[in-house]
Amino acid sequence: MDTSKADGPALIRAHAVQMTGRRERLNDRYHFNACSGFVADGVGEPAVAGAAAQLAVGLYAQAAKARAGDSGAALRMLLEGPGEVSARLRERCNPAATTIAGYTLDGEGVLWLMAIGDTRAALLREGELTAWTARHNRLDHSRLHGQPVPGGPDAEQALAAQLMRSVNGSETAIPDIQPVAAKRGDVVVVMSDGFEEAAGLAAIREASRVWRGGAAAVVSEAIRQSVHNAGAYVAVRDNATLLVGVVE
Repeated sequence: MDTSKADGPALIRAHAVQMTGRRERLNDRYHFNACSGFVADGVGEPAVAGAAAQLAVGLYAQAAKARAGDSGAALRMLLEGPGEVSARLRERCNPAATTIAGYTLDGEGVLWLMAIGDTRAALLREGELTAWTARHNRLDHSRLHGQPVPGGPDAEQALAAQLMRSVNGSETAIPDIQPVAAKRGDVVVVMSDGFEEAAGLAAIREASRVWRGGAAAVVSEAIRQSVHNAGAYVAVRDNATLLVGVVE
């Protein structure tokens, strides 16, 4: 979806691709506009997990639009967002949780990346990763703190599935926030854990290099196609969502 251009750097082009994978239902949700984009992955029973994810992206998108302004306003929005989603989940008696990651561009040209859980946001500049958010799962936490990690892909996958942070109705999570001065031509990607498992940051980086300067739809489709060509498309076990935005 293309949007009208704003003064200075603006995320005016964004595109998303999704795969249901081996799941019966798609519990990932996304939302984007000219200045922000978010992806959420509902956690829990399918009947309520998708609703939790939809609530999260909707509230973040509304807040980003309403509080667009200086860097202080953007930072407050990202810090207060988890509490607002948590309160709304309690009001609706929704027992599910959700991860969420995204970006917002403030009026001073600062691009804010944020994440809670194992959904991730990353920035690529001239084909190189320049900023990315942490994944709040047991595997990355163990590696970060030098704790032993059992060998083998199955053991690592089991640890990666254990969330250390999520947005839910019983507690307020602290987001990982990364501010970056935006430049025209930057590519920002937001992906659920299912897409990162299938593609990885390396494939996303390579596609952004090959299609540098292309529209968001071209870049995101190139990344999806690289997953397909690698044979990973049919092996996606989880819901997989990728959101790509191009700064202009």
